[in-house]
Amino acid sequence: SIKAYVDSQAGLALVTLTTDGTGVAAGDVVAIDSAGKATKADADAIATCNVVGIAVSTVGGNGTLLVKTSGNQGGYTIAGGDVGKKLYASLTAGGITSTAPSGNGDVVYQIGFARSTSEIIIAPQFIMEIG
Repeated sequence: SIKAYVDSQAGLALVTLTTDGTGVAAGDVVAIDSAGKATKADADAIATCNVVGIAVSTVGGNGTLLVKTSGNQGGYTIAGGDVGKKLYASLTAGGITSTAPSGNGDVVYQIGFARSTSEIIIAPQFIMEIG
């Protein structure tokens, strides 16, 4: 079926990056830093919120990381009321929130959408820097 074909293609949107000195955990929102390395995205500032996608596995500092840039990703705990809503990079490094950051200097970077209470659809999109 067409649905089965599309679902099977979801895991193919991957990029390989070297992590910064701190490493990244599976499921973290990943950004690329000014040195071209993967780091946990943090919506506190534009320099830490150039989102690439979601980490596929946990990798320590200066390791090789696979990052999923689109498609579906399970393993999350999402409030039932947030299903169908947009998800954003959080003010907590690597985190995801259903509430867009709103403080001066914060970055609003959409990560994707909550497909269910455990799965997201990855569709990164820069919205704005506040301030």
